[in-house]
Amino acid sequence: MPTSRILRKLASNSSGGVVLLFSLLMPVIVLFGSIAIDYSRSISLQRMAQAAIDAAVLAASDALLADDLRQEKFASVLAANFSHSDAASQRSSFEYTRAAGGSGMLAFDYTSGLLHVAGFDTIGIQVKSQARQDLFDLEIALVLDVSGSMLSSMGSTTRLEALKSAATKLVTELDAARLPSQSIRFSIVPFTMNVNIGTANASFVDDTTNALFTGTSWAGCVLERPSPYTNQDVYRSGDAKNGGNWQAYIWPPEPNSDDNCINPSNGTNAGYRRVEKVGRNGTFDPWTQGPNYNCVRHTITPLTSSVSDTLNAINALSSHPNMGTILAPGIAWGHRLLSPEQPFTEGASFGPGVRKIMIVITDGEQTTEGEYQINSCSSSTNTSANYRFTPSNLKLDGRALTRTGPRDMFSPYGYVFDSAPFGSNSNWKEVQQHLATVTLDACNEFKGRANGSNSVSLYTIAASTGAGPGTKVYDLLQQCASSERNFFYAADDTKLKDAFYAIARESTQLRLTN
Repeated sequence: MPTSRILRKLASNSSGGVVLLFSLLMPVIVLFGSIAIDYSRSISLQRMAQAAIDAAVLAASDALLADDLRQEKFASVLAANFSHSDAASQRSSFEYTRAAGGSGMLAFDYTSGLLHVAGFDTIGIQVKSQARQDLFDLEIALVLDVSGSMLSSMGSTTRLEALKSAATKLVTELDAARLPSQSIRFSIVPFTMNVNIGTANASFVDDTTNALFTGTSWAGCVLERPSPYTNQDVYRSGDAKNGGNWQAYIWPPEPNSDDNCINPSNGTNAGYRRVEKVGRNGTFDPWTQGPNYNCVRHTITPLTSSVSDTLNAINALSSHPNMGTILAPGIAWGHRLLSPEQPFTEGASFGPGVRKIMIVITDGEQTTEGEYQINSCSSSTNTSANYRFTPSNLKLDGRALTRTGPRDMFSPYGYVFDSAPFGSNSNWKEVQQHLATVTLDACNEFKGRANGSNSVSLYTIAASTGAGPGTKVYDLLQQCASSERNFFYAADDTKLKDAFYAIARESTQLRLTN
């Protein structure tokens, strides 16, 4: 029977004994009722205080927060989350060191409601909290679009300069937040439609001295291996079709009649009309005709703990007008840089104690740009010999082209539209679908390393309105990211900085330890 009903029954009973008993018990009943009510209130208030101190300590222990702002941050977050009329004489404190993290305390006096009749005017309450970074090493691959469209404006600067500024801030802030016993290493993969692994890695590449390089030399770009090794982190000494060496990037000689092809030959399939610059200053850029045409001119930077080397590599990035953008090669090589597998062996083994992070950024749709050709190479032929492109000669999948030139631009997979290494195409939309499929496969290959105790995170950034909502690349980047919160849309330079800052914060993985 509820206490209130018992009290009402006793009070209504007219017998003398019951009245006397009720009179004697009433103070005790009131006292215990007061204790129960005040105890319940104090427990509720203590829980509110604990949640507030946890929030304040987490905010003030942010590894990226300047030390001179920590006390202010602690006080403001605490005040915003805890204010109660029953909490008198509040006292709080916060301490922080890079090695130990942050610790905070909140104490106050709870003003009792009824216990004062028993001589208890207040109850002292104190809550504490601690937070620190998880101790693990970081390996980060920055997979950065340096295609010509990155020269377009973004706020008060270009997309490329905004990217370089945001990436620089990420590197410097993570280095500043590094724990004394923690290792942080960075790698960089500049990409357009292809990736340049560097001429120093020629031992992992076939055909670097192909006769088509006569008059020039291999610039460092590679063709991607055929299925099933296209995006895999596997290296088996031998042929590309068996998961071995990559094939040197060689843009094939194209027909010379009518001057409609972008990289015409000398009328045969054995050379080029010229291996030189075309109406541009400088010595070597993607517009140099010949076998290196459209090869990205910035090489991969393998994992390094040198902050200065990383910043120098970022600062040196530039964009040149080029043909097309494809994400998959950059993602696949970002994966390989984070792995201990050859050809780059700097990465630690996937497993506990190290976080592998890939950050992929692009500013627009994937394309080989074949659909935008002004001239029609597909109607051109060689004047002195029959034109022919045979994909298998470059260890590529797909069908041979004969007589007339391609409609498409050459890619690390061959002519995606014409030689159809991923399957036939009836229109350019199907080319985009094939590129989306191979890119998603590259993302899944990397994300698939996150099993058991392996810590793997893939972040993607759509860095312009050209990659905004409603575009195919926006949807693709969302699917590629490890989770919804790992995808960012940055329509301007401020949003781009915010995206890199959010990634830096998540990379430190701050947690409560109390």
